[in-house]
Amino acid sequence: MCHRSVGLVQNIIEGSGIATVSITMVPYVTYGIGVPRALFVRVPYGNPFGEPGDTETQRAILQSALQWLYDAREPNQQRRLSVGWRRSRRQAVEQGPRAD
Repeated sequence: MCHRSVGLVQNIIEGSGIATVSITMVPYVTYGIGVPRALFVRVPYGNPFGEPGDTETQRAILQSALQWLYDAREPNQQRRLSVGWRRSRRQAVEQGPRAD
C-alpha cells in the first residue's frame, strides 16, 4: 500500500480517537503527510516486518511499533528501528528450494 494512502487513513483513524502507528520504509514521505506516529525500518519494499520466516525480527518490529504508541509524545513523531537484513537469506528465498 502507498505510504501516502496509509498516512491519510492513519490521520482519519486518529481523528476518531483511535491511536495508530505506521511502519514506513520511506520516512520523508511519511513525515510529509504528518502522521502521528511512524516506525522507520530499513528493509526492502514489500517486507516491512523483515525477512520471510524470521519470526524473531518480525516479533521485535511488531513489539517496537506497539511500544511506540505509548512513547511518542507529540504529533508527527518518527522512530528509526535498526533491523538487519541478510542478502544471502533473501536470495535463497527468492530462488526457492534447491532440487538436489
